[in-house]
Amino acid sequence: MFTKYTDFIAVNLNDPTPEVDNIVLNHKNVKKIIRTTNNGQRWNQGLQRTLAIEMLDDIKPNLVIFTDDDEELPPNFNDELKIFMANDEYKTWWWRLLYMYGDENHFRNDGKYKSVHACRAFKWKPGITYLPKYAGYACPNNFYSLSKDTRFNSSLPIKHWGYMYELDRQRKYLRANSDYCNEEYRNKVDKNMIIRELPEELNDY
Repeated sequence: MFTKYTDFIAVNLNDPTPEVDNIVLNHKNVKKIIRTTNNGQRWNQGLQRTLAIEMLDDIKPNLVIFTDDDEELPPNFNDELKIFMANDEYKTWWWRLLYMYGDENHFRNDGKYKSVHACRAFKWKPGITYLPKYAGYACPNNFYSLSKDTRFNSSLPIKHWGYMYELDRQRKYLRANSDYCNEEYRNKVDKNMIIRELPEELNDY
């Protein structure tokens, strides 16, 4: 997503597939790589996010954008970036996540899918960590307990594409050892599923 904006890419390869490994090793802008493993255990998201963010300690950036690779930023990103950076009170930047579902014109709008607002960017400072316990939503522990006045909320959502197709959903549920791997449980929870059509103003991205 951001490769066209930078000539320095640092990558945390956490038990990569051969395909991912090959992409990273052959990308001309990848300058720093660390390799980590889960040793067959469930992915420790807090640890991996901390290891990834520590790669920035020598760079000391003004801003960290920590999106998932299956997410798409809205078209007003550049305009809101100016607002976020100009206000010293703002420390973290939050978006509603629209979980695209079924096709590119629909999203799921019930349960947690309706309520998830996530931090996807923040102003860097020394000692950023997601340990000892990951609080969720990609917001570092250093900022998570701060006043909500320090949170900048975007006026447009991020599109989250990773749950759109059934095949991808199954893969995610298995990876997380989710209750949704149990068909009976999933059918019970999903029977009141709400799918909404994407508003026309969000079709442009």
